Amino acid sequence: MKKKILVVDDERDVVQFMSRKLERANYMPFIAFDGQDGFDIALVQDIDIIFTDIVMPGLDGYNFFKKLRESKKNANTPIVVFSAYANHEQTFRELGASDFLAKPFDGQALLDTVERILKRSSLQKTIETVKEQGISRRIVIQVEQSQFIQDLLTLIQAPDSKIAIKTVGHQDELLNEVLKAPPDILFLDALWPDIPTYKTVKTLRSYPFLKNLTILVYANQPEDPKKKNVKESQLEKIRTQCLEAGATSFIGPLTQDALFSVIAEYGG
Repeated sequence: MKKKILVVDDERDVVQFMSRKLERANYMPFIAFDGQDGFDIALVQDIDIIFTDIVMPGLDGYNFFKKLRESKKNANTPIVVFSAYANHEQTFRELGASDFLAKPFDGQALLDTVERILKRSSLQKTIETVKEQGISRRIVIQVEQSQFIQDLLTLIQAPDSKIAIKTVGHQDELLNEVLKAPPDILFLDALWPDIPTYKTVKTLRSYPFLKNLTILVYANQPEDPKKKNVKESQLEKIRTQCLEAGATSFIGPLTQDALFSVIAEYGG
C-alpha cells in the first residue's frame, strides 16, 4: 500500500513540485494550501507523514502543528516543517517536529527525508511490538562505533526498555564480555579485521556453557569510501565458514529493522 503524505503550503508551485516528486517516487500525495484544509484532510485520511510550511494565511504552520498534536488522530503523526526561515528549526524541533527542511530544497532532499522518517516510524513500531511482547534481552554486538549504533542505543535503551545492548570491539574484549556474562544474543561482524570470524565462532562454541548461545553473523559493507566493498563470492565463503563453525545464522547487513526483527525472532 502506498504511503500517504500530506503537503501543506500556500505557495502553489512548491506544493505542485513536492506532489510531483512524491508521486513519481510511488507515494500518494495529498495537498492543501492552508493549515485548516490540511487539518481537515488529516482527520479523514490516515496520513503517514505531514509536511507543512510555517508562514501561511489563515491557520499558519505553528497553529496547524499545535492543532495536530492536540488531536487524538494525529498526535503522533510525523510532521516535517519546511521554511525559508532557518531560525524556526530549533523551535519546532523542541515542539516535537520529526524533521526540518530549509527552503529552497531539491527533490532528493525531500525524498531522503521521507525515507528517513518512514524508516524511523517502522523501527518505532517494531520497538513497541517488542515491548508489548515483554521481551527482555541482553545483546552483545561486535561493531565499530558509528552514528548508526549511537542512534540505535538512544532508541532502544529508553527507561521502559527491557533490552540492554553492550558493544565490543576486538576479540579479547568480546571474549571477556561474553565469558563474564553470556548474552541472549551475540552479533559478530563477519568483516572484522583482527581474526577471521569463523575462528571466533569456533572459540566460543568450544565452551560447553556457550553451546546454545545465539550467534548471529552480519556483514555491512565499509562506509569508508577508501575501503573496497567485499565481493559477493567472498561474503558467501565467509557465510559458509561461519555456519560450519557453529553460527546460528548469517543475517547479511545489520540495520535497525534487521536488528529488531532478529530480537523478535530469537525472543523465545
